[in-house]
Amino acid sequence: MEVYRSSQKQKLLCNAVMQTDGNASSIQANEGNETESDTVSNLEGEIDKYERCCDAIIQINESLISLSRNLDRMIETTGELNQFTSNWLHLWSLSKK
Repeated sequence: MEVYRSSQKQKLLCNAVMQTDGNASSIQANEGNETESDTVSNLEGEIDKYERCCDAIIQINESLISLSRNLDRMIETTGELNQFTSNWLHLWSLSKK
């Protein structure tokens, strides 16, 4: 996963540099006096933010899956407990007659 992210990051940076080389004047007009290295640094920062968000979403998803499994087990266990209690009450009521 980390290698994939690293290669994706390199591709994004290469694309940004190529666009910067071709559009240096328009970038400077849009960004003020921002240099190419500033643009690359900003892009790296944005990519890092997206990667952290992606990691957080993955962790949340894994936590929700784990929670779902635990809830399924709790539902199953509750059903077993209800069945046991029902059987016990039935036997208890028969013993009182």
